[in-house]
Amino acid sequence: MNELLHPEMFVIDLFSKGQFSVKGEEKFLDRDTTVIVLDRNEGKLGNKLTFWFDNQTGIILKMVSSDGEKPLQTMAFEKVTFSSKITNDRFKLFK
Repeated sequence: MNELLHPEMFVIDLFSKGQFSVKGEEKFLDRDTTVIVLDRNEGKLGNKLTFWFDNQTGIILKMVSSDGEKPLQTMAFEKVTFSSKITNDRFKLFK
């Protein structure tokens, strides 16, 4: 699950393992997401990974491993809430 919350290192590693394509934008969990597909020659869980990246945070909200069009494994959040109650005055700058 850490890969979904902090996808930067996970995704960087995947760039060298296949061909990425942007499939478009979709709503997932009432959030705007960008759907990106990685086609790869080989993999433990199929030859295709599909990601739903949250447009505002960059978090991967859903990931599906497939063999062709046959889904093999899905990891996804069932619910997500981001706090908007934190304001800048809660942080102090060090001098």
